[in-house]
Amino acid sequence: MPPLKPLDYKKKQLYINGILVNCLVLVGKLIELMFTISRRKGINFGGLLETDLPDTVALTLDNRGEQQVHCFDADRALAVRLGKVIRLKLSNNHLEVVSACVPVKNPGGKRVGEHDLICEVVGGRGFEQLRQYLSVELKIRMLYSDNGRAKVRREQRKELCTQCTWWQAERDNYCGRLILLGCFEAQPRDRNEATEYKLNTFQLYGDLMMRDDTKFRGVVGWEDASSSIQWAMPKQASVSQSAPKRALSAPAPRPAFSAASRSASAAAPLLLSPWASKP
Repeated sequence: MPPLKPLDYKKKQLYINGILVNCLVLVGKLIELMFTISRRKGINFGGLLETDLPDTVALTLDNRGEQQVHCFDADRALAVRLGKVIRLKLSNNHLEVVSACVPVKNPGGKRVGEHDLICEVVGGRGFEQLRQYLSVELKIRMLYSDNGRAKVRREQRKELCTQCTWWQAERDNYCGRLILLGCFEAQPRDRNEATEYKLNTFQLYGDLMMRDDTKFRGVVGWEDASSSIQWAMPKQASVSQSAPKRALSAPAPRPAFSAASRSASAAAPLLLSPWASKP
């Protein structure tokens, strides 16, 4: 049987958890893939181009299951520009992405969820700071009102953390859960046209719940942000608790300079245990 033709979100109404898929859903997925593509191909993140991103992304759709959805050139162009903005914001908040698009499976081997990003918290409470890892959820939305952002914030806290079954089973492997909400705060003329979204209207917000906490704290963007991420980390923790149990992808070594194309110089990623000592 020939492969199914990728779905066109501009021609068909596609939904994920009741939310209509628009270009920002694809852009968010493409940004996550940028981190894996950068490592797999040995390309500096800042050097990624639209042509490095795929023509389709896999989305799990309501009543359709996992399907390939077509990405337009403008979607990839916005993803590259916005992805670099988000990476800079993460770095400014002492977060280093060490893996992305990490699937979560139940004991029977069925895929039940995915860590959008896994970030190491860099810096913090002095020289004895242990390596701490956060599971990170990244959502990109168009929300131009305070009430709209507050509503989505409340819903995401429940949907992506406190009432998320797969995360509750995973939480002991990480020091906490960070929910990032990236918002374009000016209403576009066409929500499905990536060229309508302007980076000068973009703001990143973050809510953090540590593993042993029962409440969220705003750490990025929100008016009630009470502390920076690195100072929310515990002073002491066992290594087995503070690091994910799975091995994480480390950046592949950059190939020596040559006139060969990027595809020819792609290298397979190394696997590095999170608690292994660095050379």
